[in-house]
Amino acid sequence: MNYMRILSPKKMAEDLRADKVGKREFYVYSGVFVIAIVCGVLMMVGIWDLDIAYRPEYLEASDEVLAILASLGSLLLAYHVNKKGDGKRFWYRYLSLGFPIGVVLGAVGFAVFILATMFGIVSIEYSGYADSVILAVLYGLSIFMTWKYMKMVASGG
Repeated sequence: MNYMRILSPKKMAEDLRADKVGKREFYVYSGVFVIAIVCGVLMMVGIWDLDIAYRPEYLEASDEVLAILASLGSLLLAYHVNKKGDGKRFWYRYLSLGFPIGVVLGAVGFAVFILATMFGIVSIEYSGYADSVILAVLYGLSIFMTWKYMKMVASGG
């Protein structure tokens, strides 16, 4: 497994294009994807609720809707880009690209949250609008990165 592609969506896209990502590695990405989906669903339905901060119901619901729309939007956009390109191995590409994009945006999101907390933009006790804006920006970046790198893989450029 090439550890550089875990941290770099561009490197992952290049290696996918060159067909250097092995099946065993893809299965790891698929497993992580399934675990993330299960955890997300458990959090959305309230079975696994972190209850770290107070969160108004309407913000909770809007963030969940935004998460679903961003996930489906990313999936549909990637499918469309892949189909317009060479149309090969969609799931293999989508799940493989999703791993480094998730790692990068997870690290960025964590850093932004820590900085926003330090500067008083967000609060640990109360989760409000600023948190929703940060999530929306991260979802937007996720969709953009998925589009950009899927286009790189599917069209070769």
